[in-house]
Amino acid sequence: MAAVFLSSFVINRRKLNYVFVTGCCIFTCAELFYGSYQTFAGGYGGSAAAFNQYASEEQRAVTAIQDNEAQTFYRTDQTSSWRTNAQHFFGNFNEGMAYGFMPLSSYSSTYNRSIMYFYNRSGYSSCNRLITWCEPILTSDTLLGIKYVLGDIAALGYTQNDSETYNGKSVYTNPYALELGYRVSDSIQDSIKADNTFEYQNVLLSRIVGHDVQCYKPCSSVKEANESGYSWKVSSPQMNSIIYGYCAPAQGNDLELYIDGNLRTYYSQWSSYKTFQVGTNDAAEHTVELRGTVNRDNIDGTFYYLDLAEFQDVIDEISQHQVHTTELKDGYVKCEYTADESEQLLLTVPYDCGWQIYVNGQKTDAHKLQHIFTGIDVSAGKNVIEMKFRLPGYKKGILFSICGILLYSVSLIFFNRLNLYRRSEKE
Repeated sequence: MAAVFLSSFVINRRKLNYVFVTGCCIFTCAELFYGSYQTFAGGYGGSAAAFNQYASEEQRAVTAIQDNEAQTFYRTDQTSSWRTNAQHFFGNFNEGMAYGFMPLSSYSSTYNRSIMYFYNRSGYSSCNRLITWCEPILTSDTLLGIKYVLGDIAALGYTQNDSETYNGKSVYTNPYALELGYRVSDSIQDSIKADNTFEYQNVLLSRIVGHDVQCYKPCSSVKEANESGYSWKVSSPQMNSIIYGYCAPAQGNDLELYIDGNLRTYYSQWSSYKTFQVGTNDAAEHTVELRGTVNRDNIDGTFYYLDLAEFQDVIDEISQHQVHTTELKDGYVKCEYTADESEQLLLTVPYDCGWQIYVNGQKTDAHKLQHIFTGIDVSAGKNVIEMKFRLPGYKKGILFSICGILLYSVSLIFFNRLNLYRRSEKE
């Protein structure tokens, strides 16, 4: 289109026009075909039959979950996808869109920075440029409503549904998963400062319930550097618990993560995930290793255990004051909540100025909580909350489109009359 425009209004020699247009077409086609070749040869070289089998099994798993779930709102995620390799790395983060389930992970070229920052602080993503969910983190999963996991590794703290597998993945259910929203204390408005991912989650849970809680507690560990990388001996607490950890800074190296001698994932790319499950207190000690080539030294391991008894108490407290979602579809959410007094709700829907919020039919203003969530004030008694989404700039976009069409029409009339005038002058 650019070539046609230039040939019509800039270049006045007809032969040169043909050369110019032909050259642009050849360059454009060559670039498109070469880009397509690089894309498919580099990332989509698998068998079509194998993919069809994978897609069929994935859809069967999602259908099995949906058929057995009566609740309107719940999220689902998975520990591997079609493109996950032998190092348990490199996934298709948009498979939720393909198979009809609501994941946390996604891949886009237009990111919401607040969401990425929250995911990083919560322990999911290793960097602030990608929204990944690759391993369960029970506390964050629960707060965000992840109820089901399709896992090719055990989802600690979840319960396995049955022995059936789909593409090598079992269905795990989170018994703690919360609804779309729940009551929070006034302190949720304050920003959180924390030394690490686990302390951040402790403070976040404390801000939600309104008093101090310490669900995560530090684990003792012994670090050792060797020729193949680093290793940590992590001691288990003498209580019902799940041990988590992460190693930083790992990016810029060429390292694989091993837990108790078993390969878990390739751990040192910018798109690697951050927090991993170490194990439970069933074993007195766990070994965490980073094996490979170390290009950057001073990698430190951070290990905490989740006290499941204290976590159960916190979730019991939160779940007594959560919303009930009655309708959920694209661009529309409806839920109900009965308040004892004037309260503040946190909805795990990312805050966006496109949301129009109505409480009992009256439009109300939402506010941003923790730089990401949607906060709504409700009064005592039954509250019916509706959220309707309108794309920001939609009306302005229509206005500019109309103006563009009018200007284009005027320009056509002008050039048409100009050509008629020139012809009459020649005659």
